[in-house]
Amino acid sequence: MAVRIIAQPRKFIGLSTDTKPTQALSSSVREGSTFFEYDTGALYITYDKTNWVLKSATNVVKQITTSKVIDASIGAYAAFDVINDDDCSTTATAWTFSDMVLENGGYGKIINASVFNEKEGVTPRTILRLYNALPSSQLTDNSLSTEARADRLLKVAQIDFVAMESLCTTTDASTTLASPSTLGGLPQIFKCASGTKDLSGIFIARDAFTQTATDDITIALLVEQF
Repeated sequence: MAVRIIAQPRKFIGLSTDTKPTQALSSSVREGSTFFEYDTGALYITYDKTNWVLKSATNVVKQITTSKVIDASIGAYAAFDVINDDDCSTTATAWTFSDMVLENGGYGKIINASVFNEKEGVTPRTILRLYNALPSSQLTDNSLSTEARADRLLKVAQIDFVAMESLCTTTDASTTLASPSTLGGLPQIFKCASGTKDLSGIFIARDAFTQTATDDITIALLVEQF
């Protein structure tokens, strides 16, 4: 492409889910126009009035949150059991952390992580394993966790949470935090697979505990997106 002078470029703003405009749809799109995603903070630029590329200088810090209503119908968890919302081996799915990076195949850094458990007064340590594709390791609730050999190249991070605690009384929800100033191994840099901005997770009990069936667990990751 020959070097061109950019004259009066236009600025667009919208959601990351919006279709970015092209000159075929709107004559107002010009070379050098920008599109700001106000929900992600990402800034894109078009070099040919059709294709949009992410400006690499953009760094965004974003909280990614996912929740599950935990099954727990089988009974107490033993150490290293999977914690999930389904105890059926044919339908159990991984925890999904969506939009972890700015663009498909991008990089990010987990700088903080927290767990909020609706169940009161439990104190297990837990583990969150993260993969850049759907893992084949055990996903079924209340089953002993595995780490399949096939997943060895998919695993991009592991967060070790200290024991949960109820901060005010034993009737409060149980929470735990991992950060650079606590145990847990943060920060951790990861890369998503090409074609996706998501990571898949397996949540595991390091200690035995009893979870009330249908109580929910929320995991929040604070991520710096490159």
